[in-house]
Amino acid sequence: MAKVVGTREGGRVVEKSDGTRVYYIRKRLAGKLYEVSTGATTLKAALAHLQRLQANPEGAVITIRWASWASRSRAALARSGCH
Repeated sequence: MAKVVGTREGGRVVEKSDGTRVYYIRKRLAGKLYEVSTGATTLKAALAHLQRLQANPEGAVITIRWASWASRSRAALARSGCH
């Protein structure tokens, strides 16, 4: 089970059951609350996602969700040995 293990500029850090830490964005921009998993496992990558969100909120959310999905898909594919 995932648990929040810290906060950072613009979001929080969640530790998954396997010990991996994932950065989430939780930021209100122009009156809209964005809560998105970046899929990033480093602060540097998470802050890059946050900068993209601040520059173009709607476009960045689509990009962040795609990157997160693609990352999970690549990891699942690698674990299955079918690559």
